[in-house]
Order: sequence, then structure tokens, then C-alpha cells
Amino acid sequence: MSRTSLEILNRTFTRTLRGYDPDEVDRFLEELARRWDEEVARLESRKAEADPKVEELEKELAQYRAMEKELAQAIVATRKEAAATLAQAESRAAQILQEAQDRREEILRQAEAEAREAKEKLLADLEELENRRRALQKEVQAMEGHAERALRHWQAVEDAWRQAQEALQALRPLLPAQVTGPST
Repeated sequence: MSRTSLEILNRTFTRTLRGYDPDEVDRFLEELARRWDEEVARLESRKAEADPKVEELEKELAQYRAMEKELAQAIVATRKEAAATLAQAESRAAQILQEAQDRREEILRQAEAEAREAKEKLLADLEELENRRRALQKEVQAMEGHAERALRHWQAVEDAWRQAQEALQALRPLLPAQVTGPST
């Protein structure tokens, strides 16, 4: 359980004579904490799914860099073989070099684009997680506010009821016996 769901479960409320049912409040808090943990677990799972994709792209980038190194070695070998026909070798080496650079640039562009997309998706997922956390936190705060207002309202009703009973007791001696009935 995350720290926040533990705080939800351990939240206590002031008990009053005619207050809320403690078991009902506890069940509500347990359900709220359970939902919180489920949402956190779901978002962590989505993040875990993204991590292997990033690793895979890094491996591909390493392979492409190895390919670049191999291509550079092939160029060196080509230059050695072309020593006999220098003019032809220079022309061929320039052509191979250009192709290798074009291929390298294309591979790097693709790898960087894929890595950038994966990073943006991960950042968007993280932002969504943060937004959901904030929304849940606001809901909890709103629920606490509703509970506090309801408690104050209930206390006002109890005060009004007590005052009405006191007023009735004060009026009983002034009313005829048949109207008031037996005193309580």
C-alpha cells in the first residue's frame, strides 16, 4: 500500500452521540484506499511496459553504431585494396563513404525519432499519473469537507432539537393538563 492509501485507512473522525456509523466510514475509507492502490498499480504497470521498449531502442541504437563502426572499417579495407588503381579507388571510396554516411544519418534519425516518441509517451503517461493523483487528492479533500459540513449540520439539528425540548418543558406548566398529557 502506498503512503497515501495508508493515510486514508488510518484517518480518524471525531465521534459524537449521533454521528456517522464508524463501520460505514471505515468501509468507505477501505474502498477508497483499495481503489487508490489499484490505480497506482495500473499506472506503474503501464510505465513498466514502456521501460522495455526504451531498452530495446537503446540496443538497436548500439547495433546501428556497431554497424557504423563496421562500415568505417570496410572503408579502410577498401582504400588498402584500391592502392593499385588510385584514381578508381578514390572515386569508389568517396562513393562508399557517402552511402555509409547517408545510411548512418538515416539510421540515427530513425533511432532518435523512435527514442523521442517513446520518451514523449512515457512523459505523457507520467503526467497522466500525476493528474490522476491530483484529482484523487482533490476528491478526498472534497469528501473530508462534505463530512465536516454534515457533522456541523447534524450538531446544529441536535442543538435545535434540545432547545425545542427545553422550550416545551418551559411551556408545560403554562398549558392546561388535557393539552399537555402526562409530563415526561
